[in-house]
Amino acid sequence: MVGVFLSKFNLFLKIIENKYVANFSMLIFMLIAGHYVFLQSDTALMKFLKVIISLTAIVSFYNILKKTTLPIWLDSYICKLGQNSLFIYVTHFSFFSILSSNLLLAKEISTPLLLLITIPISVILMSFCIGIGKMISVFPFLNFVFYGVQEKNQEKK
Repeated sequence: MVGVFLSKFNLFLKIIENKYVANFSMLIFMLIAGHYVFLQSDTALMKFLKVIISLTAIVSFYNILKKTTLPIWLDSYICKLGQNSLFIYVTHFSFFSILSSNLLLAKEISTPLLLLITIPISVILMSFCIGIGKMISVFPFLNFVFYGVQEKNQEKK
Protein backbone atom coordinates (compact mmCIF):
# COMPACT_ATOMS: atom_id res chain seq x y z
CA MET A 1 0.00 0.00 0.00
CA VAL A 2 2.83 2.38 0.84
CA GLY A 3 4.42 1.70 -2.56
CA VAL A 4 1.20 2.56 -4.41
CA PHE A 5 0.81 5.71 -2.33
CA LEU A 6 4.38 6.79 -3.04
CA SER A 7 3.99 6.20 -6.76
CA LYS A 8 0.97 8.55 -6.83
CA PHE A 9 2.57 11.44 -4.98
CA ASN A 10 6.03 12.58 -6.05
CA LEU A 11 6.52 14.76 -2.96
CA PHE A 12 6.55 11.74 -0.63
CA LEU A 13 9.01 9.94 -2.88
CA LYS A 14 11.35 12.94 -2.71
CA ILE A 15 11.03 12.95 1.08
CA ILE A 16 11.96 9.30 1.53
CA GLU A 17 14.84 9.64 -0.94
CA ASN A 18 16.32 12.48 1.12
CA LYS A 19 19.61 11.23 2.58
CA TYR A 20 18.80 12.54 6.07
CA VAL A 21 15.40 10.84 6.10
CA ALA A 22 16.97 7.63 4.77
CA ASN A 23 19.73 7.64 7.40
CA PHE A 24 17.31 8.51 10.22
CA SER A 25 14.96 5.70 9.12
CA MET A 26 17.81 3.20 9.06
CA LEU A 27 18.93 4.28 12.53
CA ILE A 28 15.42 4.04 14.00
CA PHE A 29 14.86 0.66 12.30
CA MET A 30 18.10 -0.75 13.73
CA LEU A 31 17.37 0.61 17.21
CA ILE A 32 13.81 -0.68 17.60
CA ALA A 33 13.44 -3.72 15.31
CA GLY A 34 14.81 -6.06 17.96
CA HIS A 35 12.30 -4.83 20.54
CA TYR A 36 9.22 -6.13 18.71
CA VAL A 37 7.86 -9.26 20.39
CA PHE A 38 5.70 -11.25 17.98
CA LEU A 39 3.85 -13.17 20.68
CA GLN A 40 2.79 -9.88 22.35
CA SER A 41 1.59 -8.25 19.12
CA ASP A 42 -1.83 -7.40 20.58
CA THR A 43 -0.51 -4.77 22.99
CA ALA A 44 -0.65 -1.08 22.06
CA LEU A 45 3.14 -0.72 22.32
CA MET A 46 3.76 -3.68 20.01
CA LYS A 47 1.22 -2.38 17.48
CA PHE A 48 2.96 1.01 17.53
CA LEU A 49 6.40 -0.61 17.15
CA LYS A 50 5.10 -2.73 14.27
CA VAL A 51 3.96 0.37 12.36
CA ILE A 52 7.19 2.29 13.01
CA ILE A 53 9.38 -0.72 12.15
CA SER A 54 7.41 -1.34 8.96
CA LEU A 55 7.63 2.26 7.77
CA THR A 56 11.32 2.66 8.62
CA ALA A 57 12.07 -0.69 6.95
CA ILE A 58 10.29 0.40 3.77
CA VAL A 59 12.22 3.68 3.65
CA SER A 60 15.54 2.02 4.53
CA PHE A 61 15.30 -0.90 2.13
CA TYR A 62 13.94 1.29 -0.67
CA ASN A 63 17.02 3.49 -0.42
CA ILE A 64 19.40 0.54 -0.12
CA LEU A 65 17.91 -1.26 -3.12
CA LYS A 66 17.85 1.93 -5.18
CA LYS A 67 21.63 2.07 -4.87
CA THR A 68 22.16 -1.67 -5.36
CA THR A 69 22.50 -3.54 -8.62
CA LEU A 70 20.98 -6.98 -8.30
CA PRO A 71 21.73 -9.98 -10.49
CA ILE A 72 19.16 -10.33 -13.27
CA TRP A 73 17.73 -13.60 -11.87
CA LEU A 74 17.17 -12.03 -8.44
CA ASP A 75 15.69 -8.84 -9.87
CA SER A 76 13.37 -10.94 -12.02
CA TYR A 77 12.29 -13.01 -9.01
CA ILE A 78 11.59 -9.90 -6.91
CA CYS A 79 9.53 -8.42 -9.76
CA LYS A 80 7.59 -11.69 -9.96
CA LEU A 81 6.89 -11.47 -6.23
CA GLY A 82 5.61 -7.92 -6.66
CA GLN A 83 3.35 -8.88 -9.57
CA ASN A 84 1.91 -11.75 -7.54
CA SER A 85 1.74 -10.03 -4.16
CA LEU A 86 -2.04 -10.51 -3.93
CA PHE A 87 -1.63 -14.28 -4.19
CA ILE A 88 1.12 -14.23 -1.56
CA TYR A 89 -0.74 -11.90 0.80
CA VAL A 90 -4.03 -13.79 0.76
CA THR A 91 -2.65 -17.32 0.64
CA HIS A 92 0.21 -17.14 3.14
CA PHE A 93 -1.92 -16.70 6.26
CA SER A 94 -2.95 -20.33 6.47
CA PHE A 95 0.63 -21.56 6.07
CA PHE A 96 2.04 -18.93 8.41
CA SER A 97 -0.29 -19.94 11.23
CA ILE A 98 0.76 -23.59 10.87
CA LEU A 99 4.47 -22.73 10.82
CA SER A 100 4.37 -20.20 13.64
CA SER A 101 2.39 -22.36 16.03
CA ASN A 102 4.19 -25.65 15.33
CA LEU A 103 7.76 -24.82 14.40
CA LEU A 104 9.60 -21.61 15.05
CA LEU A 105 7.83 -18.66 16.55
CA ALA A 106 6.39 -20.45 19.57
CA LYS A 107 9.91 -21.03 20.96
CA GLU A 108 12.76 -18.75 21.98
CA ILE A 109 15.25 -18.49 19.13
CA SER A 110 18.15 -16.14 18.45
CA THR A 111 17.69 -13.47 15.78
CA PRO A 112 20.56 -14.62 13.51
CA LEU A 113 19.34 -18.21 13.60
CA LEU A 114 15.78 -17.04 13.00
CA LEU A 115 16.94 -15.16 9.89
CA LEU A 116 18.86 -18.17 8.60
CA ILE A 117 15.79 -20.34 9.00
CA THR A 118 13.05 -17.96 7.89
CA ILE A 119 14.63 -16.61 4.70
CA PRO A 120 14.65 -19.97 2.84
CA ILE A 121 11.27 -20.91 4.30
CA SER A 122 9.87 -17.55 3.15
CA VAL A 123 11.18 -18.00 -0.40
CA ILE A 124 9.67 -21.48 -0.57
CA LEU A 125 6.40 -20.31 0.97
CA MET A 126 6.07 -17.33 -1.42
CA SER A 127 6.72 -19.56 -4.42
CA PHE A 128 4.17 -22.06 -3.14
CA CYS A 129 1.57 -19.29 -2.62
CA ILE A 130 2.13 -18.04 -6.18
CA GLY A 131 1.64 -21.58 -7.49
CA ILE A 132 -1.60 -22.01 -5.54
CA GLY A 133 -2.78 -18.59 -6.72
CA LYS A 134 -2.08 -19.47 -10.35
CA MET A 135 -4.01 -22.74 -9.98
CA ILE A 136 -6.97 -20.99 -8.35
CA SER A 137 -6.97 -18.25 -11.00
CA VAL A 138 -7.82 -20.87 -13.64
CA PHE A 139 -11.26 -21.23 -12.02
CA PRO A 140 -13.19 -17.92 -12.28
CA PHE A 141 -15.49 -18.62 -9.32
CA LEU A 142 -12.63 -19.57 -6.97
CA ASN A 143 -10.56 -16.65 -8.26
CA PHE A 144 -13.41 -14.34 -7.28
CA VAL A 145 -14.00 -15.98 -3.88
CA PHE A 146 -10.34 -16.09 -2.81
CA TYR A 147 -8.86 -13.04 -4.52
CA GLY A 148 -11.85 -10.86 -5.49
CA VAL A 149 -10.83 -10.99 -9.15
CA GLN A 150 -13.77 -10.81 -11.52
CA GLU A 151 -13.48 -12.34 -14.96
CA LYS A 152 -13.72 -9.69 -17.66
CA ASN A 153 -16.44 -10.33 -20.17
CA GLN A 154 -14.64 -11.21 -23.39
CA GLU A 155 -17.71 -11.03 -25.63
CA LYS A 156 -19.32 -7.75 -26.58
CA LYS A 157 -23.06 -7.91 -26.93
